[in-house]
This record gives sequence, C-alpha cells and structure tokens, in this order.
Amino acid sequence: RGIRIAFLGRRGIHGNPTMPLTMIQPVKPVATQVHLSSRVRARIGNSSCKFLKNFQHGSSQARRALLCRSTSAQSQMDGDFSKVRVVTFDLDDTLWPTTGVVLGANSALENWLSEHHPTMKSESSAVQAAIKTIRRENEENIPGYRVYYAQLREAAIGRLALEGGYDETDAKAIGSAGYNIWLQARQDIADKLLFSDVVATLEALKAKGLLIGAITNGNGDPGQVKSLAPFFDLYVSSEQPDVVRPKPDSAPFEVAIQRVAAQLKVNEEDVTRGWVHVGDCLSNDVAAAKRAGMRTVYYAPPEDGEYPSWKSLREGKGKGKLSKFAGLTSKPLTEQEVESLRAQEAKDLSYADAEISQLLDLVPVLENWNEYCCVSVL
Repeated sequence: RGIRIAFLGRRGIHGNPTMPLTMIQPVKPVATQVHLSSRVRARIGNSSCKFLKNFQHGSSQARRALLCRSTSAQSQMDGDFSKVRVVTFDLDDTLWPTTGVVLGANSALENWLSEHHPTMKSESSAVQAAIKTIRRENEENIPGYRVYYAQLREAAIGRLALEGGYDETDAKAIGSAGYNIWLQARQDIADKLLFSDVVATLEALKAKGLLIGAITNGNGDPGQVKSLAPFFDLYVSSEQPDVVRPKPDSAPFEVAIQRVAAQLKVNEEDVTRGWVHVGDCLSNDVAAAKRAGMRTVYYAPPEDGEYPSWKSLREGKGKGKLSKFAGLTSKPLTEQEVESLRAQEAKDLSYADAEISQLLDLVPVLENWNEYCCVSVL
C-alpha cells in the first residue's frame, strides 16, 4: 500500500488537528531515505503511516522520524489500538550499564568478605568460579534445572565459606548476608550509573499519567534505586516465584499483565492493548513482549559515550548482545550457534514497532501513537 509522509506542525496534519486518519490515502512506495540526528524507525505489516515532526528537548531541537502502526484506517476506528496507558522497561543495559553495576557490586562483596571473613576466599573471581561450578553441577544433575541467580550467588558464597573452614550453619548465614551486601550495592551503584536521560524520560511519562513498570530477568529493583523509586508502579522479575520462566519466554510479561489488570480492575486484553515495552534486547524484550501482545520499542543506544557495555550484532561483533543469549547456558557457544543466534536476532528485529537511540525519544513516539493511531478503551 505504500507510505504517505505528512509534516506535522503543532496543529497536526496540514495544520488541521481534526483531520481523520481515513483521509490519509495510500500512495505508491517511494525509495526515500531520511537522515536524522536520532532515529526512530518503524516496521509494521503491509500498511504503515510515518510522520515527521519537529519537537524540542530542552534547548536543542531535532527532527525525529515517528511511526504510527496501523493495519488499516478502519482498524483504528474499530479500536484495534488503545491509547498507551502502561509503559514498562527492561533494566540492565536499558536504564543503566550492566557491566559497571555488577562489577561495582562484586567489589563491594569482596571488600566485605575480606574484612569480616578473612579466612575464606573473597576475590570476585573466586565467587564467579563457584557460581559457574554450582550451575554446571545443577545442569548436569537436575532434570529441567532452572537458573535463579540470587540462589546461585548465595550458594557460591556459602560454598567458599565452607572451604574457608566454617561449618554448614555459619556458611549458610555468610552466604545469605553476603548476597544481601552484594544486592544492596547493586541497587546503590545502579542509582549512580543511571544513563543521563533516564530520570527526565520517567518524569515526562509520569506527568502524562502513565503507569510505569519494570520487567527484568535480573535482581535490579527500581523500588530500591533512590532516583527511580518515585516513578515505578510495577516490578516483575523472573526471580520472583510466580514467574515460571525467564525472558525470552513471555511468562514475565503475562504476570505483569495479570497484576496490572487486577490493579486497574479491567480485563487483561484491554490492558495489553494499551501497553508498550521498551528494552535493549531483541529476544528478551522485543520478541518476547510482542508474543505477549504488547507494542514494542527497541532501545539501541550508540556504542560510544555512556553505553560501554552495548555492542551491536548487526556489525558482526561477537560480544555484547550475544552475551545475553550465552547467559542461558554455562557452555561456550559454537560458531554455528553464534550464527544461528545472529539469524534469530535479525528475525526478532522485525517485531519492533519503533527503534530509538536515546530514551527521551520515547516520549514523542508515544505522543504520536496516542494522537494519531489510538482509540482509548480504558
């Protein structure tokens, strides 16, 4: 059906804020490339409408490409899309750099162990080695073994305490206390290392009355991160007992939908239609959220500056994003497995409703979806 591009001022399409979407007629596809300072790409179905709009963030003005997803003008009128009411975020490498946060927490644990339990190994490398050993033992001996990272880390610290001469009771207590030290440090360091536009983005979303949540596989908890706690209404981690499987399974998203539907006293289908999930991992965030029925925003920050742990597979690099897949197993990936994962990522990219390179770009994306493409059902 092709694409029609409308340039929007403050009053909407051609200055007419009441012009219905049904007046936007399909045109022949034109091979046109738009170069913008910050990309917001969209790729949906057979019919799309793409809008270019000027807007301002602080003192700087940029032109952004914004997408309105649509299967047809009639489907919009029939209520196939609702206004965005809920926005959830992945946490690690979306709101903060995972590598820096985890390394800082590891260092805090090492300092605590060396000070309070000098007879046991305290080096971060020793803890990591114990984690890998316990995980491998469990994978080999427990059918259908599922990884819980909190349990693994606590067990690893306890094993090091046993090897350091503590009895089983004391070793278990040290494992629990050590894990709590590590976890608190993780939250505190995440607060210090938040990406620069996180708080401004959350402020803008909260000012619009949106319900904000987090859906993660990790142990980071925005409710325990000082700068984030005022903004978050929902927190779902695959470490929680009612989440039967971690991302990329859709189970964490389904649990989130159930909790919000119960909170708002509406049915789950209506909640999902007004839900957008944002994350940096195509498999864990984009494809998984799409399977749960959500709209998705792929967060692909630049590889320089404040995003040192983000690496692009699309440029053929074997680290970074692949580490999220490799984390599902303790075994090294073969070249064949790496190529298979690259092919899967290319497929998962097609599930993204929009792509942003900085979090603040999310705000105008949602504004356009709400203004031009949505019918409220809540």
